[in-house]
Amino acid sequence: MDIEKYETQDESNHLRFTFLSKGESDIMKIIAYQRLDSNIPIPQKGNLQAYNLAFGDRKRKTLEIDDKANSNN
Repeated sequence: MDIEKYETQDESNHLRFTFLSKGESDIMKIIAYQRLDSNIPIPQKGNLQAYNLAFGDRKRKTLEIDDKANSNN
């Protein structure tokens, strides 16, 4: 299978990535992982660190994630 890959930029210790989504229009996207404060107890595995995953379009002015955008890219 030959699938084109997006080139990503690592912004902060492998917790935030940006890439240019090519479609009807080119849109900057952000993927961000946020470490949660508490460990999650898993039986027979111990405590595991949990992360929240955020994904969306990058807002042009603030560079924040717009997770409500519907760009169809």
